[in-house]
Amino acid sequence: MTTTCPGCQSKMLIPAPAAPREPASRDAAEPSPSVGQTLPSAVGQTFLSANAAEKINAVPDSPQSAPPAPAPALSPVPPVIAKAPDSSPPEPTKRCPYCAERILAAARKCRYCGELLDEDLRREDEEKRREANAAALLAAAGKSDGIWRLVSIFMTMLTAGWLVALTVSNLELEFSKSVEPGLARAPWTVYAFDIPLIFGLFMLMRQMRRGPYQVFLSAAFAIVVCMPLTIALGWPIDFEMLRKQGDVYKNFTEDELRNLLMAVTAMIGLLFSAPVWFTALKLFAQARIRARSKKP
Repeated sequence: MTTTCPGCQSKMLIPAPAAPREPASRDAAEPSPSVGQTLPSAVGQTFLSANAAEKINAVPDSPQSAPPAPAPALSPVPPVIAKAPDSSPPEPTKRCPYCAERILAAARKCRYCGELLDEDLRREDEEKRREANAAALLAAAGKSDGIWRLVSIFMTMLTAGWLVALTVSNLELEFSKSVEPGLARAPWTVYAFDIPLIFGLFMLMRQMRRGPYQVFLSAAFAIVVCMPLTIALGWPIDFEMLRKQGDVYKNFTEDELRNLLMAVTAMIGLLFSAPVWFTALKLFAQARIRARSKKP
């Protein structure tokens, strides 16, 4: 079949149309609309044919189109029981005797001023304060213990050295052949008193480094009474020499002069023993404070 081109007036060969094929079935003759195909506007709606629905159902499920997992079963919620309002009466209150604020009647300590209202708590607090004050006093007093102990040892050593010198001089007079026949000698009671006293003072000096206050009391008492008792026991005194020293001694008898010398040596002993007495009193006070702090 030929035709003429309307533009160039040339003839062209047109192939013959193919013969139409008959459809095998009604479903094949009529193409079924795909999913979501829109019909003519006259209809105005989208639908799926029965054949398309069957084909869609025949397609196997893909992993993406797997049905969702079933939701976990929820545990049953316990029922909520409403509580009845507290109908108990309010706790009794009272006024604090220190700050006049209102507090609970059973309170043991005021929440405003901090004062203790319970007797047991007040007693415990007083004990703690007493222990703290005792510890502070002991710490302050203990700083000078070493110095006073050394001073006491020195004064005791001077007293013992003086007694040693006097005893040795009397022993020399006792056993010397060049002694004047009229010179008085010390009786045996003086040696019986002075020699044990000298050994006792040296023993006390050894204990003074760490000993209690009783050691210092013994040393102080020995320092005071050593010379007066030595004179009272018959220490030889040259009364003629004393009378030559001044007119004051001429009016005294020998007994009065001996008593006067005992009083003077006692005063000297008090001066020598003053540091020892002080150390004894200091250690005694510390012992009392320590005992009171441990007392329940």
